[in-house]
Amino acid sequence: MKKIISLILAVLCVALTFCSCNKNGDNSVTTTAPAVTGENSENTVYTSGDFNYVILPQGTAKIVKYNGTSGKTDVDIPASLDGFNVTVIGENAFTEEQNVSTVILPRYLTEIEARAFNKSPVLNIWFHQTKGDHSTVIDSYAFSECNNLRQIMLSSSVKRIESNAFYLGSVPRYIKFFTDPEYIGSNAFDFGKNIDKLEFWHVGDISNYKNLKSYADPYGIPLVLDKNTAE
Repeated sequence: MKKIISLILAVLCVALTFCSCNKNGDNSVTTTAPAVTGENSENTVYTSGDFNYVILPQGTAKIVKYNGTSGKTDVDIPASLDGFNVTVIGENAFTEEQNVSTVILPRYLTEIEARAFNKSPVLNIWFHQTKGDHSTVIDSYAFSECNNLRQIMLSSSVKRIESNAFYLGSVPRYIKFFTDPEYIGSNAFDFGKNIDKLEFWHVGDISNYKNLKSYADPYGIPLVLDKNTAE
């Protein structure tokens, strides 16, 4: 009798295990959010929605590619992917991405790497307006040859704009500043023949924008007070 009971229990265990593995009906496997893997975390690429990303050693996410699978032209990059704050837009993440009109950058962003938006047709770049204590760096050539880029709305977190960050754009545009960057590299806003069409808009008294004014004056770039959002 004990042997029969043991046999029945064994059969039930096998059956329950089979049912559990196939509860979705399609043999699919559901994965959970990735775990931080230390030094090798940047070698594994994960996908969340329209974004491929890697996990940086400090436990935040770097977007390495925008897939555009949703077909949206206005892209609001989420603050986090699978629970990891997005802090970096990686090199070539949006390069030559043809289906992008407006990109809103995430609130925890600390760096836009070189050529992240190289030759992208993007029209508008808006930084998420946050008063956090982090700082953001725009690397050299981050927005190189973005010929359709018309409007750039920075945030108070943008502290450094490296040389040639906005290299060879070709249409009139304006760039809005909410605070004076701590550093603006040489030719950071090199728009070639169209630099005479450029305007720097600022929020608040121009006396608070010494670095911006020092960059603009030699080129004759107008400094325009945005009265609608002035503090």
